[in-house]
Amino acid sequence: MDSEILIKEVSGEYLEQVTIKREPLVLAYFSASWCQQCKVLGPILESVAMDMDGELTIVKVNLEISQEIAETYKIRSLPTMLVFKDGILINEAVGVMPKDKIKKLLLDTE
Repeated sequence: MDSEILIKEVSGEYLEQVTIKREPLVLAYFSASWCQQCKVLGPILESVAMDMDGELTIVKVNLEISQEIAETYKIRSLPTMLVFKDGILINEAVGVMPKDKIKKLLLDTE
């Protein structure tokens, strides 16, 4: 499956107005092109998306383009992952994690 389908790159405005409000479970992944850890985390998130088989929406927010969103969510380090359920921030993590820990981050939302 194409990684662009699994992880959609969005602007900060799109993240707030469309994705978080309309999707039941969202993992927002904040990154930048210069961030080496972000490049490592990307393929791991693709694998998580495949395993979740449509039950999870993963969006990538490039902070080089959407700097204002970093202030809104107090992003201090990259990569940062925020998990939203039904529009509410319920979990967050910073740094690269193995796939099983990311799944636990998502499953601990119930």
